[in-house]
Amino acid sequence: MSERGQTLRQAGGILASIKRAEAAGLAELLNGAWHWRLWHLLGARELRQRYARSRLGQLWLVLSAAIMIGVMSMAWSLLSSQPVSELVPFIGAGFVIWTYLSQAITDCTMIFVSHGYYYRNKRMNFSISIYSVIYKNTIVFAHSLIIVVALIVLFGVPVTGMTSRSFRPCC
Repeated sequence: MSERGQTLRQAGGILASIKRAEAAGLAELLNGAWHWRLWHLLGARELRQRYARSRLGQLWLVLSAAIMIGVMSMAWSLLSSQPVSELVPFIGAGFVIWTYLSQAITDCTMIFVSHGYYYRNKRMNFSISIYSVIYKNTIVFAHSLIIVVALIVLFGVPVTGMTSRSFRPCC
């Protein structure tokens, strides 16, 4: 057999292997999504455990985010010589979105360690753990959106297609 024929056969085997992995990955994601009750319960349990010793619960999360947005807005207002009223809604929206994304990524790095006992005791799709993290962080994100809506209403930001372009950089 020629060297070229052997190379083509290897490439065909690699493509078939990729197709099988792709089908297995899609099946994993779909099976995990099918078990939505399980990842809902896991995400809700993690939220309850997170705020079990706090009297304020998730209200504390909203208050701490609001305080952080206020402090950041004042600091950036002084640094950029812009009115606070122009910066607060945009800093608030950016902070809430950034917090959601960074927390989801951070939680996903340790989820298989913290959910390891589920996999040892029962056959479970790995995507269920990922879905539970995304679910939990989406609930926290929804609570934080209250701050963004309040800032938009309080500072009278017009909500149009041009809202994202209305922020003027400091320079």
